[in-house]
Amino acid sequence: MSPPTTPARVTGEELRSSPTGFPSHRHHSRHTNGKLDRLPLPTTASTPPLHRVHRHPAPPTTDFFPRFSARSSPPPIIHPPPHSTTAHPIPHHHHTRPIAVTTSPLLPIAARYIDRPGFDHFTQSFVFTTPPDLTTDTLQRILTQVLGHHPTLQGRLGIDNSGAPHFTGAATPIEVTTRLDTTEFTDGWSGPRWPAYVTAVTTRLSEQLDPTNGILWRAMWCTNSGDSTGRLVMVIHHLAVDGVSWRILEDDLTHAWALDTGTTTTELLPVGTSITTWTHALTERAHDRDLTDQLEHWTTVADATHPLFGDRSIDPDRDTHATTGHIHLTVPADLTATLLGDVTIALTASVEDILLTALTIATSAWRARRGLDPLPITIGMEGHGRQETLVPGADLSRSIGWFTTWYPVLADLTDLDPNTTVTDPTLAADAVLRIKDALARIPDRGIGHGILTHLNPDVALPTTTPDIGFNYLGNFSAGNGAAKPWSNSPECSGIRAHLPAELPAAAVVDVNIAVLTGSDGEPTFDGSVAYAQNILTSEQAHELVKLWTSALQTLVTYATSVGAGRVRRSLTDFTASGTTYGDLTVWEERYGEITDVQPLTPLQHGMVFESMLDDTTDADLYLTHTLIHLTGPLDTDRLEGALHTLTEIHPNLKAAITPTTHGTYIAVIPTHATVELTTVNGTGESDAVDKAVAQNRKTGFVLDAAPLMRVTAVTTATDQHTLILTIHHAITDGWSTPLIRHTARLQQPTTSPRPDPTPPS
Repeated sequence: MSPPTTPARVTGEELRSSPTGFPSHRHHSRHTNGKLDRLPLPTTASTPPLHRVHRHPAPPTTDFFPRFSARSSPPPIIHPPPHSTTAHPIPHHHHTRPIAVTTSPLLPIAARYIDRPGFDHFTQSFVFTTPPDLTTDTLQRILTQVLGHHPTLQGRLGIDNSGAPHFTGAATPIEVTTRLDTTEFTDGWSGPRWPAYVTAVTTRLSEQLDPTNGILWRAMWCTNSGDSTGRLVMVIHHLAVDGVSWRILEDDLTHAWALDTGTTTTELLPVGTSITTWTHALTERAHDRDLTDQLEHWTTVADATHPLFGDRSIDPDRDTHATTGHIHLTVPADLTATLLGDVTIALTASVEDILLTALTIATSAWRARRGLDPLPITIGMEGHGRQETLVPGADLSRSIGWFTTWYPVLADLTDLDPNTTVTDPTLAADAVLRIKDALARIPDRGIGHGILTHLNPDVALPTTTPDIGFNYLGNFSAGNGAAKPWSNSPECSGIRAHLPAELPAAAVVDVNIAVLTGSDGEPTFDGSVAYAQNILTSEQAHELVKLWTSALQTLVTYATSVGAGRVRRSLTDFTASGTTYGDLTVWEERYGEITDVQPLTPLQHGMVFESMLDDTTDADLYLTHTLIHLTGPLDTDRLEGALHTLTEIHPNLKAAITPTTHGTYIAVIPTHATVELTTVNGTGESDAVDKAVAQNRKTGFVLDAAPLMRVTAVTTATDQHTLILTIHHAITDGWSTPLIRHTARLQQPTTSPRPDPTPPS
């Protein structure tokens, strides 16, 4: 066992000076949901915390609270949610970085496809805008530099003596001239012939690739006498590229052009962990317990996979891309904007959650219309696959290759009426929370499925293919419509795939969708739905797509009408485990929006038990009373504001303690709970404060009524006041008192409070 590491210490000054509340070296990078996101990543300040718990930012504290020192309160112990995908420790392999290798087995996604007919010509393509004054010689130099910088693009597919495929990356110089063609395109880039021409070029170049002989890419540079910019159509075998890879190439082409033109002398950024090194590291990890423990999960999903649209699922011999129909789907800009904004906020959900839920609702309704029994819907999903935390020291931010993961997801909405859910906004919102939880509980975002299936020969997972495939590609932006050098050409936005006719269909229904932001800045969902024509008719497929868009419209209605202004959370957002949707419904009806649900410590459980043991006594022994004396005018409005700020900064002070349906007591933290403030005029009464304390002592709290805190302000003279803070001991301790005591001084405008450095006795 490796020795524990010492966590980095953060000073109070670092914390105070950082606008996000975290020093710069504690910020974490993150990937987007899709394989390529053209929109800027949010700043750290707007990035939701880990485990998908969407917290509301605390209000500014400049006028109310001091920046407390570390001595004012002990640091909290933060436990990951029970379904966190990072719960297992990563095994220690005695080196800080993965061992570099140049030959490895194929990554699971490639191993899944390699034996399929047409794989040799399975490609992706991308159209780059080239700058004015570019010459063929310059383009060849730039491509030589960029493509030679990434060993994957110079690699080759091989077969070892046992017949197992492997991939070898090469660092040898690459000959660009034999793979780059040039032509003059006579029509304009915005004309109707250009997209069709790109398709034809992509098909022709794809057919010329030969991965076993190391021919993994080809390109066509097109110029036009009527436009100073050109277009570079680049085709790369899918074995060597994915969505993130295209963004890396875009950056490197821009950088190489700057080097060639002398506008920079900085060399290309180093490449990351190679695809062969990554695959080798995953192969080493394939027998580790944190991955083999996932077998039960993946087996359960496989066992629940059944035909959804007929008597059979996809047959690779009968259902190929030659027998596939296609439906183009576009969601209007106004609906797209609401789905991306109001709906995701209202349901604390990702875009992927929303789209997948609507598809699940649509499929369930499609089956119900035909009298078919309700079934959990199994969906094959794709992810970016760059789960660097799985291999300590790995850096895939600059790695070229097909890192994509494929894994099955079990979307179970059988407890909701499918026909009603399509049109009922509240039920549709409930469905989102269920699907969101299902996705959150998938171990390591699904990468373990492929590792166990293809890299661990000691396990035998079922290889069933779900009837639905789903791939959310992320965001693509055309910018302001201008053709920016080395960026995606505005008239051929996004990544294009070449699927040979003999390649087996991926699923009975295969959905690929992205957000396209046009030159007007308006985003639209744009996607394609491929369907196996031997299983579904065109009418049936169009009906499914219509149900999908109807479900999306219903979710828009929820966010803009029924649930407007409300924020809902799901079970995996909460710290406590063992809660149910029935619990959540009861709590939302009683408390409104819920910020968190937290487990009680053993000591808290004891306090709760003793508080309820005998409610006939005159006082609850676990009521605490803190007296604070003030001099000067009492500004109750300011004091109420200070109390509100206090509970926003420390939301656990809003807690109600209540049992779950299973009888376990937990703390429910409502988003909104007001601390009761009572004023008492005791002028001239020498025992006014004692009377108020005695009354508070006799008045206990109802544990399931939030908050378990109240304040009594007793005025004993014109400028003399005593605040009595009554709090149930189950939600605070002695270390919390200094934080709360400062509230009293905050209501005085002339006071500039400072933290009390004296720890509680």
